[in-house]
Amino acid sequence: MKNKIIENINQVTSIKIVQIVIVLVVLSLIVYFMFLRKSKPYSAPVPKDDPTGTGSHNNDNEIKRIASALHKEIVGVNIWTRKLKPYQDFANLSDTDFVKVYNEYNALYQNEDNETLYEAIDNEMTAWGGIIDGIEIWEQSEPSQVRALVNSSILPRMERLNLK
Repeated sequence: MKNKIIENINQVTSIKIVQIVIVLVVLSLIVYFMFLRKSKPYSAPVPKDDPTGTGSHNNDNEIKRIASALHKEIVGVNIWTRKLKPYQDFANLSDTDFVKVYNEYNALYQNEDNETLYEAIDNEMTAWGGIIDGIEIWEQSEPSQVRALVNSSILPRMERLNLK
């Protein structure tokens, strides 16, 4: 009788150990996929035929400089201090270099910020743009010019090149 009870306890214990191991494995996988695994940054194909006819004239350092300058302007609260130059540099690129900057930005910052360059620029203009538009004095200000350039040139061009 005593042996039968011990056998039953051993069977119950081994079943509970297996259940605990399964639960720990499932929880580990959940933690890995939710928190530790970095997603691969989105990279758009670089156009081979450049509709602007200008081709690529910038080296990798220049591409990285523009991507970093854009990130610096996008992060943080900078509604009153937004600089026009990084956006102008980006807007004045050939389609090939435009896509290269987009890809470089995503490779450097997408995992950190959880958004592509398109999403970052669009969110920045949506979040702060209404405030600038409501202040008449700011019509000719640099932040207002950035908003105009982004809405008239950069975002439509990104959409045309399927950079979202």
